[in-house]
Amino acid sequence: MIVSESEYTGELEVKSFTFSIDANSYELCINGDLMHSGIIKQVPDITAVCTVDTAKNELIIKLVNLTESDIEVSLESDIALSREFCVQTLTANSKDDGNSFAEPEKVIPRRRCISVDDSIVRVSASSVNVFRAGIG
Repeated sequence: MIVSESEYTGELEVKSFTFSIDANSYELCINGDLMHSGIIKQVPDITAVCTVDTAKNELIIKLVNLTESDIEVSLESDIALSREFCVQTLTANSKDDGNSFAEPEKVIPRRRCISVDDSIVRVSASSVNVFRAGIG
């Protein structure tokens, strides 16, 4: 029996209360009756988008690592790319970090160029990354 707030207007004597959760769903039961259940939506570890800048003749890959761990990602393409990628990364030591007058550069983008020999790149924990590689 599922009872919504709009259906129940009286007092409820609570003899037992359970809230169970697993990797994909949750349930709330009162006095053995299911009161509410739902599906827990999963957040992906990595989100990505890829575009081509035809004016600069380069491939642009944007990766966001939502985890608290570094992740290795394979970058593969069906077109010939430069083996050197320029990467701009925005990350911090903590998700709560921010810039202040005392520390104005605590969270700033860092730019570096990397050689990608086997198409595997390491993406820092809790980071936003923009990879650029020449096409051809």
